Amino acid sequence: MMNKLRAEEIKEHFGDKPFSGDDLYHFYTKYEPDLKKTTYRWRVYTLKNNGLLNVLKNGVYSMESKKDFEPAIDNKLFHLFAKVKNRFPYMHMAIWETSWLNNYMVHQPFSNSVIL
Repeated sequence: MMNKLRAEEIKEHFGDKPFSGDDLYHFYTKYEPDLKKTTYRWRVYTLKNNGLLNVLKNGVYSMESKKDFEPAIDNKLFHLFAKVKNRFPYMHMAIWETSWLNNYMVHQPFSNSVIL
C-alpha cells in the first residue's frame, strides 16, 4: 500500500519545494501510465491524512511540514503577565504583542502594542 503512494520518491523528486497537483499527477504517471484520476485523488487524500503531504493552497502541495507559530516572549511581557495573574488569580487571560505579526505584514507599524 505505502509503496503505491511513493512518499519517499515524491520527497526525493520534489524536495521541500512546492509543487502543483498536475506535477504530482505527472510524477505518478511515470510509474503507472494508465493511472486513473480517481486513483490519483485517493492517493493525495491518503498522503494528506497521513501527514505526508501538506496543502499550501488549492492545488499546491509540499512535502515539508508546516512549522508551528512560536512567538518569542520577552521578559517585559512575562513580568506583566505575572503581575496581572498575581493580582487577579482566577482570571483567564491571553497576552500578546503586535510585533509578533510583523513577519506577516506588508506595511510595518512604527509602534508596538501589548494586548491583554
